[in-house]
Amino acid sequence: MLKRTQESIKIDGNLDELTWRNAPKSSPFWQSSPFDTAYTHVKTELAVAFDESNLYVSAKCFQKKEAYVVQSLKRDFGPGTTDLFAVLLDTYGDGQNAFSFSVSPLGVQREGLIVNGNEFSTDWDNRWFSATQNFDEFYTVEIAIPFKTLRYRPAGENNEWGVNFLRFDQSQNPAERSTWAFLPRFQMAIMPLLWANWFGKRRRRSPKRI
Repeated sequence: MLKRTQESIKIDGNLDELTWRNAPKSSPFWQSSPFDTAYTHVKTELAVAFDESNLYVSAKCFQKKEAYVVQSLKRDFGPGTTDLFAVLLDTYGDGQNAFSFSVSPLGVQREGLIVNGNEFSTDWDNRWFSATQNFDEFYTVEIAIPFKTLRYRPAGENNEWGVNFLRFDQSQNPAERSTWAFLPRFQMAIMPLLWANWFGKRRRRSPKRI
């Protein structure tokens, strides 16, 4: 699913670059809540790419436009109130600490740090880029996360990352949480120990200034 790209990707939510059109799509998301025994009811198509500077993520989130639940247009909106798509990155692979980047269907950003596998803080703010587009049957999300925004081990060390992708659909009754890597119903989404491993030793060098 992870693909290197030489193309310049414009973060506008249109997903019209060849990188996205030719990218291998992810496996279906798992429903994590209210149940965790099947794939999700709401379809999400995910693709991921990278270049020397950024990690890129695209998502096509199927949901009728009139069903969006967006209770805040404020950055770092509160949890459990708004539909969202999120990228979760445990860049040290320690199963405890991670970065979270979320976007609502209307393009509002929410980022934060996961600490010790059970705490989430929105006090951390940094520079990353996202855009969404709204259609009758789905919305799209396009994200660029600069590697210089992240912290991770230098190349050559044990540099596996933990990763998950999360979606909240508050319009379902009850609200549905779904994830790319399976997450048990009663576990918090911010527990990196339960995420998938990614990147391995081919990961790029850590910026010296981080």
